[in-house]
Amino acid sequence: MPFATVLTLVIICFCFRLWFYHARVPLDYDIFTNPRKSYESALEKYGPVIGVWRKGRLEYIVDDTLTFEVLTNHEAFSFRQGTATILNISYLMSVFHSFWFDMDNMVKKGITSHIDNIVERIAPVFEDHLNHIQHQKYALEGFDFFEYIHVAISEAMLYIIFGKREFSDRFLAATTKVAMNMATAGGFEVWREIQDYSPELDLPHPFEVTILQYLLTEWTDHQSFLWKLKRFLWMIILLIGILASILFASIHQTSSVATWIICEISARPDEQMALRAELDDLAPFEASTGRRQITHSALQNAARLDSFIREVLRTKGDTLSTIRLTTRDVDIGNATIPQGSLVIPLASLSHFSTKHHGHNAELFLAQRWCGQDKPAVMGSASYFPFGLGRWACPGRFLAINEIKIIAWSIIGRSTPCLKGNAYQITDPLNITSVPPKATIILQPLNRQLQGTRADRSAFIKQPREESRLPFGAYRELLFPKSTSQHKDKDTSNHLFSIVTVQFTKKATH
Repeated sequence: MPFATVLTLVIICFCFRLWFYHARVPLDYDIFTNPRKSYESALEKYGPVIGVWRKGRLEYIVDDTLTFEVLTNHEAFSFRQGTATILNISYLMSVFHSFWFDMDNMVKKGITSHIDNIVERIAPVFEDHLNHIQHQKYALEGFDFFEYIHVAISEAMLYIIFGKREFSDRFLAATTKVAMNMATAGGFEVWREIQDYSPELDLPHPFEVTILQYLLTEWTDHQSFLWKLKRFLWMIILLIGILASILFASIHQTSSVATWIICEISARPDEQMALRAELDDLAPFEASTGRRQITHSALQNAARLDSFIREVLRTKGDTLSTIRLTTRDVDIGNATIPQGSLVIPLASLSHFSTKHHGHNAELFLAQRWCGQDKPAVMGSASYFPFGLGRWACPGRFLAINEIKIIAWSIIGRSTPCLKGNAYQITDPLNITSVPPKATIILQPLNRQLQGTRADRSAFIKQPREESRLPFGAYRELLFPKSTSQHKDKDTSNHLFSIVTVQFTKKATH
């Protein structure tokens, strides 16, 4: 009897401890199916700091009151170590201590400083790809936009890196795979280019520089002979790492965000007319060339499109998007976070904050940011899809310009719509990197907009009530079907059901 009593007490204590633990943190099941509700509920009860086991490690999640401190205090919260840890590339930092600085300088000096020329060079790339698709049968039947845009952005990035567009289909395919798997990077074309440069190489005209030229000349040591074997091998390995990282970030991440933007444009036909009017005013179609003269200046002046993009980035549902790693024990909020821990601000609390965005923060307002001097690339504690502080994504300027070119290339030639009037979110926890699954249909644009330029400009300035719908009102939220272990569980509080909302509000003109 004593043994049975002790055993019973042990079992009861174990069950109580298990219940107590799971009552204080979101369940894995909840985290992956409805992460926003799970994390926000836990932070509301036990915040402003909570610890959650995920992927075999303890992560610390903080609420919006601590976001600015975590993202801008680089002495205590390291962007470089946090990002390297989450991407499993810490070995690069141990070998190349300047890896992130080289990446940051390369993007800022090799891309952002030449953005005017780069925009004019890559705009025809996207137009040519879109023009090709429009002449295919599947354009009217529907196609996977994410796959299409991967190829287009791959060619654009290769053009930026090498300064030419003549690449074989095989090389383009390999480049696209780098975005999915960085280990695929081989590129014999790179090494053929390297032999053409010397330590005495001077940069060409600043508006004609390519990424490869920038890297080779930036690393040239004029005090010694560059091509000594040790220096050469070091440069080759670092070049592989940097170019592979650039391709991954610029192709995969930009493709993911672009897919979100095009899905929302396709889901809101009332907004397409206004966006197209803005396009005609800023970059009119030139019959002599068969193209639109898309310039960096025109893209910067596209206030309505920029506002639309910023609003999509704010409301698409990011949760765990920006990572930091503690460099020492840190006292913050109601906790002491140990050194070497991952710390993540919950983005949804900031992006949907009524304090920062007003009582209608949950609504998608396409023109919310018009006239506020807050472009899509500008981050803050209430909006940080590109990070915040010293290590905010340096490639965001190129990414937003590419997305604008893509959007203009589509709405300038066609009327995009979603097959089934919906798209599905396949991974709600990783919305930042995983795009929605959608089939895009491109209906040919029969004729130019009616009315005078003044009429169209007036239309752009007028807000349209039809657009003021809750974000995601046109979505189809499809999450994994419940397995046998959950078949008897009440799923009323989880997003398991398929929600399909038909387009009941059409733009009338």
